[in-house]
Amino acid sequence: MKCQICETQTIKKTWKHCPECGVKIEADKINNKGYSLEHIRQGWIHKDLENRTDKFKVIEHIGTDPFKRNVDRIRPILGEYIGIHFSNLKILSTLSIQPRYLIELCEILRIEGKQATDYGLTALKLSSIIEAYSKTEYFWKIIPKIRRNTEESWKKICQAVIEFESIQEEQGSITIQIVEGQMAYLRKKESLNFIEKSLLEGQFEAVLDKKVIGRESTKAGRQYITLKVYPKKEKIEHKVSILDRSEYERLLDDVVEYISCNKPSGRKILPEVVHRAGDQTEAYFILKASEGHRILEKHSGVITGGKIAERLKLEGEKQTIGYISEMFKRERVSIITDVSFNEEGIVLKMVESAYSSGAENANIKMDVYIAGLIEGALNQATKQRWEVKEMKCVAMGYQHCEFECKRISSMGNTERL
Repeated sequence: MKCQICETQTIKKTWKHCPECGVKIEADKINNKGYSLEHIRQGWIHKDLENRTDKFKVIEHIGTDPFKRNVDRIRPILGEYIGIHFSNLKILSTLSIQPRYLIELCEILRIEGKQATDYGLTALKLSSIIEAYSKTEYFWKIIPKIRRNTEESWKKICQAVIEFESIQEEQGSITIQIVEGQMAYLRKKESLNFIEKSLLEGQFEAVLDKKVIGRESTKAGRQYITLKVYPKKEKIEHKVSILDRSEYERLLDDVVEYISCNKPSGRKILPEVVHRAGDQTEAYFILKASEGHRILEKHSGVITGGKIAERLKLEGEKQTIGYISEMFKRERVSIITDVSFNEEGIVLKMVESAYSSGAENANIKMDVYIAGLIEGALNQATKQRWEVKEMKCVAMGYQHCEFECKRISSMGNTERL
């Protein structure tokens, strides 16, 4: 029998739960509504959700911080950045399970790019000018005016080093070189600039009030994004190049190696971090989309935690939690402030989560991936099966996040699952 969520092939009909992702096996009750983009789009169209996401301070920060002298920190110790390895780890672990999630991820990134740009234009006091130009045939004159601000702001938020290569009004295109992107150090044969492409699409849709479709290309070893501008109502779908599942698994293993060895990415211009706005908005929308998405988020964390524990040969609860605490702080994921071991398991308290800090009004538990990672690491390191749940979350209005880790069985005894 095959699990409809994680596609595990070794499920027996007598089992009540999948031993991999934990979903109930009752096929008629599995609520995995696919990976429909409408779940993501409707989240922004619906008024209540739109108002809620406007309260995500991190989205406003990514748009306005590059133009401020004094920046208010949501996270006073870790700041508004997350380690580049961990950010890539989360993305690739999800894609290694479900490659077509890339379509939704790119949609989320376009939303982020558009929303952040609106905040940035307001901070620069350019909103009224841009709006006036975008409604006329002279909208192409906007681009040279914002070119320098765009290049500088991308560098300041550590997302990427980009350079405008050409602006061709006759062809309706803008070509931008990606000098140093988020996944550049992992690139081999395939192009991995989907993050930058999607953010640029959203950014220029906000600026030009047009539909913008990006295309990745390579020339003489250099990476480019060419943006084509169309009328807003043009029925053209955004193109997303999806790799084979095996390729995402290989890339995930590469990042596990980097993070386990604390190996630098080799960035020459930018530091080893990216702004956490993308990580937080992605976590929010995947967790809001459907129950299937929540399971995908948790399961990708379990897979990642297991790989890290296996790579480092972690043994026992204390060594595992000790390493996770150190790694989370180093990668600016969060700070584990208290660990309590008892007969039933472990209780962890955490502050400054990259996913839930500044999202007090989200009204959902935002650290599902972290719970999954801890669970996967404990499974591998102790050779027992654990269940890790987030009991309290800052996004639910608590002062800190709290996780309950309980042993539920030995790894060899799956019949009871």
